[in-house]
Amino acid sequence: MLKTLSERPFMNKYLIHYLNPTTDNEERAMKFKFNARLFIFTLLILLALALFAVFKSGLFSSQEEPIYIALVHSVNKHFRAEGEAMRRGAQLYIDTINQAGGVNGKQVKLLVYNDQGDEQKAKQIALEIAKQNQALVVLGHLFSNACIKAGQVYQQAGIPAITPSCMADAVTKENDWYFRVVPGNQFQGVFLANYVKRIMKHKTVSIVYDDQNDYSRSLMKGFENPFRGLKGQIKQKWNIHAEADNVDDSIKKITEAFLRDNPGLIFLALPTKNAKKFIVSMKRKGLHYPIIGGDTVGKNTFAASFSEYPEEKAQPGYFTDGIHATAPLIWDITGESAQKGRKEYIRKYQEKPIWMVAMAFEAASLAIEAMQKVGIKGQPEALTEERQKMRDYLATLTRMEKGIEGINGRFYFDKHGNAVKPLAVGVFKKQQFISALTQFQPVSDLKLIGNLDKELAAERIVTLAGQYMYKTNIVYTGIDFNEVSQLEIKNSKAEVDFYLWFRYLRGINATHINFLNSIRDGFKELKLGEPIAEKILPNEAIYRAYHIKGDFKEHFQFRDYPFDTQSVAVRFRHANLTRHNLIYVVDYVGMSETSNEGILTKFKRNHVLSLITDWEVKGANFFPNTITNETTLGNPSFFGTDSNLEYSRFNAVIDIKRDTLSFITKNLLPILFLVGISYLIMFLPFGEGSVAAVSGTLVAVAFFHLSLANGLPDGIGYAVALDYAFYVIYGLIIFQLLLLVISQRDLFQENEEALKLVALIGQIVYPIAFLIAIISMAYIYL
Repeated sequence: MLKTLSERPFMNKYLIHYLNPTTDNEERAMKFKFNARLFIFTLLILLALALFAVFKSGLFSSQEEPIYIALVHSVNKHFRAEGEAMRRGAQLYIDTINQAGGVNGKQVKLLVYNDQGDEQKAKQIALEIAKQNQALVVLGHLFSNACIKAGQVYQQAGIPAITPSCMADAVTKENDWYFRVVPGNQFQGVFLANYVKRIMKHKTVSIVYDDQNDYSRSLMKGFENPFRGLKGQIKQKWNIHAEADNVDDSIKKITEAFLRDNPGLIFLALPTKNAKKFIVSMKRKGLHYPIIGGDTVGKNTFAASFSEYPEEKAQPGYFTDGIHATAPLIWDITGESAQKGRKEYIRKYQEKPIWMVAMAFEAASLAIEAMQKVGIKGQPEALTEERQKMRDYLATLTRMEKGIEGINGRFYFDKHGNAVKPLAVGVFKKQQFISALTQFQPVSDLKLIGNLDKELAAERIVTLAGQYMYKTNIVYTGIDFNEVSQLEIKNSKAEVDFYLWFRYLRGINATHINFLNSIRDGFKELKLGEPIAEKILPNEAIYRAYHIKGDFKEHFQFRDYPFDTQSVAVRFRHANLTRHNLIYVVDYVGMSETSNEGILTKFKRNHVLSLITDWEVKGANFFPNTITNETTLGNPSFFGTDSNLEYSRFNAVIDIKRDTLSFITKNLLPILFLVGISYLIMFLPFGEGSVAAVSGTLVAVAFFHLSLANGLPDGIGYAVALDYAFYVIYGLIIFQLLLLVISQRDLFQENEEALKLVALIGQIVYPIAFLIAIISMAYIYL
């Protein structure tokens, strides 16, 4: 018998010894060996899972020397928010790049310096960066005077620098190593002059500036001549020197002069600190003349800085309400990706981002793109050469087709390294800085303008610093959801009840909209109907509100089913006006809640999804974006051109997640029972009945699979997560059937111990494979 078994090629050494007659001690020894092997086998499985988790976590990622980027910001008692915003914005982008594998396989590390807003300190830091000889590029500084001083060092050392904020013309004018992702003050001045004269309709302006500050001086010059060229009158120019001992006296003198004589609109071309002092002095004297400022004023932190005063505490917005200012970006006009980034920033830092966050993010993305384009290796011995390559690449981005995609659209550089992009104009309301009701946008292709002279005469298009710009109307838009019901997953639709309102200037029909994802009721399209509230507001603005209820369809994605997250959305655009003429923006002032936490609390309080079971709200997004129709409209002027019609689309999206535990309890519990029963068969005597039982289990599982798949839309064309779970179960049952079939062979039927070994294999492999599958599914989908 022993000889016969030893000749069988598939019988291992263990089985030969196991079948030998043994003493009690030998039997115990053999059992110990078997238990030891089982323990080692299980330990190896667990070790493999642990190693998988460790490698997945990136613990053993490359420890190569990283690529260094220097960031110089300014943090002091006056400018902590701006400095921190710069650092956070750049770090957010670098973290994203590092998580995706870095630049050419190398991680990117930010070296952070603080010049404290002092130009001499900025120069010392620049010398330190040059001496350390690590950083490939510099992001910074925060203030123009610091940029100018430090820029001299960067130019001499051959280090490219990108500023996310400095607008003084001297920063880049004589320095071909400095670039910026914002326009220069020459453009900002021209932009403001045109806005004041053509949009705000002011003919008389008084300028308040600081002739010892590069930023202030260049902004004043950029504004003065263009405004005079538009036949505007500069009534008076008032100089306030920030470093003088008598700043408060100078401000008092100016505001007292304004008490005696109407200054017209006041153009504040001042740095932030003295702009604040000036406004406080004006308001406390009861002066309410219109004010417009540059980018040093245009940010939420400027309004928040007045919170220390009793007037502001009693009435938020007391000092700043109605003040206009420019900014490189205003969040309410940005698209979906920027809005999601804004919400993530609020979640992470518990505060609203200012435009500095976006510009620092953009500066970091520009630096990283340059590294990727020129193939930076990050080798210390090639640092000088790679710095030169980066500078040369940035200098080639001088046309729109060669430009890069920014936070709010594509931009490129002029010959001095200034970003060619429009500025936004905002207005303060209740301590929030929101888009003004009229903006300027660049004309991308003059060939697409049917009659340019007519458009210029009507001032629907204007010229600014040699650029043609559309005059675009802004419509503040808000939605409050009342109820979401009748969710039909198979048809990807739901019934939505909501309030919708608009605030906009007279002269445009902003409420003539098309709901893009509404479902027709027969031949009837969903319309706004009559407003439930209407009001004429100051400054020629109109407010209208509507109550709407209808069915809306989305393109649901089921790849993660039943771990899926779906969206219920309301989307609309203007029926006729393109994005050049009208943009819908989020009404952050009018909407009581726009943060995820606030929205979730409000939805629970108002029972918005109380009629939809087995789903929970994960959040909501409100954002504008652009949709494009490719058409020439049959106009011969457009033949052979890239004649796309772009419309502003407003989106209100609720993200809902399936209750996975509820789904498993209601739908998959019977499957788990079948899997358990199938496994228990491995502990029963093998026979033909076992094969029949397992085959029956396979058929039952298949029927369950088909019934659950029937809840999905027909012909979705791809496997979903649930399918993969069933594939695992099919594999386990087929593996079990294979063992049962093998056990029916004569060799095993004649040898009880061999049969036990087959059963043991199934008893061990089945649960381990099932456990690995569950862990993998949880890791991927939960």
